[in-house]
Amino acid sequence: MIKVGIVGATGYAGQQLVWLLQKHPSTEIVFLCSHSYENTLYNDVYKNLNGFIDNACINIQEAEYKLDCINILFLVTSSWQIL
Repeated sequence: MIKVGIVGATGYAGQQLVWLLQKHPSTEIVFLCSHSYENTLYNDVYKNLNGFIDNACINIQEAEYKLDCINILFLVTSSWQIL
């Protein structure tokens, strides 16, 4: 199982990536990071994923602490958000 973290998960490209990865049989989404929706359930942001994604969005500092728990990190954000 490939463990994945996604920074910028609530943007359009991030949402598409989440949709693809949650359907893939060899991936597990460990965390979803969002600047705008910190502490919000992902399926509250995208109602179409209700029942598929139960993760709450975390901030970038929490994501940094979880880097040891993943195999790959996707950065799906504009550069000004991660500075």
